Amino acid sequence: MGRQMLRKRFVKTTEKHENTHGLHWAMAAVFIVGDMAGGGMIAMPNAVVNAGLIPGVIMISLCAACSGYTGLQLASNWTMMQRRWPKYRDNCRKPYGEMAYRANGPRMRSFIAFMICLTQFGFATVLILLAAKNMAILLHFFFTIKINYCWLILIVGLIVWPATMLKSPMHFWQVAVFSALSSSVAVCLLLIGFVHDAPVCGQDVPERDFNLQNFFMAYGTMVFAFVIVLYYMIIAVGGNLIYGATVGDAIIPSVQLQWVQQAIGASNMSIMTMIMPSIFFLFLNASEIKREKLLKAGKITDGEHEARATISDLFTYLPRRTLIINGLSLSFGILGGLVSTIFSIVKMGGADVSPPCYIQYVRQGGLPFVAPLAGTVNCCGTFRNITVSSIDPVGFCAAYTAP
Repeated sequence: MGRQMLRKRFVKTTEKHENTHGLHWAMAAVFIVGDMAGGGMIAMPNAVVNAGLIPGVIMISLCAACSGYTGLQLASNWTMMQRRWPKYRDNCRKPYGEMAYRANGPRMRSFIAFMICLTQFGFATVLILLAAKNMAILLHFFFTIKINYCWLILIVGLIVWPATMLKSPMHFWQVAVFSALSSSVAVCLLLIGFVHDAPVCGQDVPERDFNLQNFFMAYGTMVFAFVIVLYYMIIAVGGNLIYGATVGDAIIPSVQLQWVQQAIGASNMSIMTMIMPSIFFLFLNASEIKREKLLKAGKITDGEHEARATISDLFTYLPRRTLIINGLSLSFGILGGLVSTIFSIVKMGGADVSPPCYIQYVRQGGLPFVAPLAGTVNCCGTFRNITVSSIDPVGFCAAYTAP
């Protein structure tokens, strides 16, 4: 009886499986767009400035190609797992971890679980900081008040917190649709801002000298998220041509058409997106081919062979073309990610970083809720003091003080 159940569990089927419940692939794509497009889009111009226009565009294209390829690999891996292990046809709350387990064992599953938590924590931190910064700009222009940045971080966190209590994406798909639409609207508004600022800012576009450290740090920004290449290319190239080296960490504060700036408002990736999908793809496919050949040779019976592929099996069972393509993809992800991580750590160690909020609280004996008003726009020009519509740069430009 137990042997028959085992055979039934691992029986191979060639029929295409499609879940009768859950998210449709189109809605899943909307979730990805809403989750990834916004943060990457507004940071992309600074990455292109660091890398240089032509190298930056080439790197964006390469990142997009590699991300698209590894995305297809993830889909292929999951389809194979559903065919080979029918239990994955039902709900699976940790598909990436299960993929790691089937490809490389329980230790890899634990590593992936750790990396997912680390990545999501970092991603959420970046987006909360970004939202707090945009909210500060919005409050500054519309209400002429500047709330202390430390308090805004807490406020944004409290606003977002209830959404984290929802059970699954199926329960808040409306948020994903709104987020994806807002990213599209943001592109349109930024383009309007580019057109508005171009006649003035385009007259003085400073360029940064090429720097290898900045180039590889730009790689890290570009790998941060890749969903809609068109969004990224338009905003990255437009921001570079109009604002040049005056672009800050985000493009929004560079736009001087104030209502556009506010309307956009408060709107470890290499490993997870470039490297691990290819590794799992190689090992799962080698394991599948090895299993099929052993079945045909009569050396094993269906359902009894669960040995994972070894590194030598990759070269034995996989086509050379597959090895070459994945070798190039892995090289791009590993080398780029490693070098950019090293440069980022070096720069972070030498940077003049502001003390954390809790340190400021202890030193100052508290934090005022309202901070003094100051400029918030990254004005264009060599001296970052060129404004559109004859606005006084004092109190408007973030990096300018009157002589």
